[in-house]
Amino acid sequence: MKKICFLLLFCGIAAVSFVSCTKSSSTSETSYDEKSYIEICGLKWATKNVGATEDNPYGNFYSYEQALKICPDGWRLPTSEELEQLSQFHSIPVSYDGMHGIWFSGSIPYKEGVDAVFLPMPGYELTGGVAGSFVVLVGYYGQYWSSTEGDNESVYNLDFSSEYVFVRCAWRVGRKAVRCVKDK
Repeated sequence: MKKICFLLLFCGIAAVSFVSCTKSSSTSETSYDEKSYIEICGLKWATKNVGATEDNPYGNFYSYEQALKICPDGWRLPTSEELEQLSQFHSIPVSYDGMHGIWFSGSIPYKEGVDAVFLPMPGYELTGGVAGSFVVLVGYYGQYWSSTEGDNESVYNLDFSSEYVFVRCAWRVGRKAVRCVKDK
């Protein structure tokens, strides 16, 4: 039954077509200088995922323990409340800079010209088990760590696809993308 549900979910997501945007962007390695952020809801959001390069634009995946330590000095993981604020308004899934993802504009309804940060849909990495580790749903699903822990080895994540955007509490399994933030 789980295999059938996963297959139906994957087929439904894969059937979605993406809109193309014409915004410009640089494609250099991830940097965290004064030009590499966008300010939304009073918080500085990095413009690239941690580990993003020209050859790996989606960035790397990290375990929760790694994610807590991977942001550069002065930067950190967002809280679940900050992810909730960011995801209040967003675009439909689009293709931007060679990646599929969603523009998030926080408390201001999303439209062209509004300050927004692009979060790609890097998929996520399943770890362990018979199959070992493998990345799934690249370009169709985004999952990002927050610093907010739940009960019983769980943590809040930003999850999104073409069908939904929400912050939810889930087990600390697998490896997910990291987008760092900085206070004003």
